[in-house]
Amino acid sequence: MPTRFVPFGLAFVLSMFLLFVAVVPLSAQWQPLPSPPGPGQSPAVPQYPPTTPYPPQAPAYPPQAPPYPPQAPAYPPQAPAYPPPQQPQQPQGTKVQPGQTFGDALGRFRVSLPTGAMPASAMYSFAVPAASAFVNIMSVPQDQMFQMQTSNFQGMLQQMGAKINANDRIQVRGRPAQLIGATMRDQQTGNSMFSMNVFVPGPNVWFQVMGPEQSAQHLGDLLTVLLETAQFP
Repeated sequence: MPTRFVPFGLAFVLSMFLLFVAVVPLSAQWQPLPSPPGPGQSPAVPQYPPTTPYPPQAPAYPPQAPPYPPQAPAYPPQAPAYPPPQQPQQPQGTKVQPGQTFGDALGRFRVSLPTGAMPASAMYSFAVPAASAFVNIMSVPQDQMFQMQTSNFQGMLQQMGAKINANDRIQVRGRPAQLIGATMRDQQTGNSMFSMNVFVPGPNVWFQVMGPEQSAQHLGDLLTVLLETAQFP
């Protein structure tokens, strides 16, 4: 194959072009060094571009919570202590004196009642063994108390489970009276008790005859004796 020769001018142009391509990038990166300081001059401090400060750091921990509110006292305040109740004091020099002397109807005792004592009621109880009966007689000096007792007697018997057999108006020695008959059964023994009650207002006397239900006829005879022989002032 024959050898081809490149003209000198073209080769020179190509070599200069390659040199220019290689040198221009290097010149863009190269900068001349600063000249040494002269006599009496302090060396120049190299100048660095200002650095951008970092943003302020967040606090390591969040701010502490406000202190707790003041604690309530462990126990509520105690109520003021009140002085102990004082016993009623009797006037000095005053002494309860004995008053009226009271004697038992059976002669078992006598006693002096305190001064100012007033009778509230008197009750007498008797047993009649032959009829297995009991006779009770009560007198009440106060009219209002006797009336209240008479009006509440029937309701009291019904609350106790008694059966009302009679509730009549009768006469006792010329005085108006009220007769209440009732039967009550004993839950433990199963026996029935019959009672006849007569309330005589004015003298305020209550007659009661009580015994087994099967002796009701005999109980009526006992009550008749009491009412026919009663005497009032």
